[in-house]
Amino acid sequence: MNRITHKEFLNKLKNSDNTLMKELYSQWKNWLYNEYKAYEHNENLILLKGKDKYEVNIFILNYKDYQELLNKYKDDINCISIYVSLIGYLPEELDKYCGFRCYQRIGINEIITDNNIKLLTENNKLEITEFCNKLSKQGRISKEEAETLQYYIENINEFRKYKTYGYYKDKILIGFIMHFHDAILKYSHISDIGVLKEYRRLGIGTKLSNFVLSKYPNEKYHYQVNHLNKESIGLSKKLGFEFAGVRELMIKG
Repeated sequence: MNRITHKEFLNKLKNSDNTLMKELYSQWKNWLYNEYKAYEHNENLILLKGKDKYEVNIFILNYKDYQELLNKYKDDINCISIYVSLIGYLPEELDKYCGFRCYQRIGINEIITDNNIKLLTENNKLEITEFCNKLSKQGRISKEEAETLQYYIENINEFRKYKTYGYYKDKILIGFIMHFHDAILKYSHISDIGVLKEYRRLGIGTKLSNFVLSKYPNEKYHYQVNHLNKESIGLSKKLGFEFAGVRELMIKG
């Protein structure tokens, strides 16, 4: 299957001073050139080798400016799906589609310590397995997502910039937060937070978040949450994060 990405915006990402946009560029460059082996490009598009059907990936600064282009792909029967990354305001007509919202804020100055929070390593494999299985049974994530999360946490030491912290109660792992820090760009990214159902609304997600936010004071933090996850969106606002844009909003497929 062909995949089409608009190259014009990739250049805007590359040359931007905004760390969120630089992060997007880094991820998409890796995705396009390394994983999918982009083989043909011109001024506006990058095509990835495939068959007659295709998917489209578009970066948008102003939704109105791209409506005509989006409608073109929506009406094309050969276009299987459309993914949109939107920097800035989210129009109401797109609010119903599934994707990821991005928020940002500055880290806090106070150093937070909590004896219930521990760095998770390969030594915690049994606890991590049990925790991920519980998350899956509670319907927060699918069985496949649970297996991926379990593998990722267990092997976190292989990814030098990533760390995962767990929250314990009575020696049982009941929550986690995944944290990425880039010392060069001087920003951190909170990629996921999870708490077992019976322990939600007790402030554990807030404690984990504040613990991580105190790791690198005065640096910019990004937090990506499921577009339709009202609890996570509410937590991000409670923690003082401000809406920065939408990543990979699927509007056809």
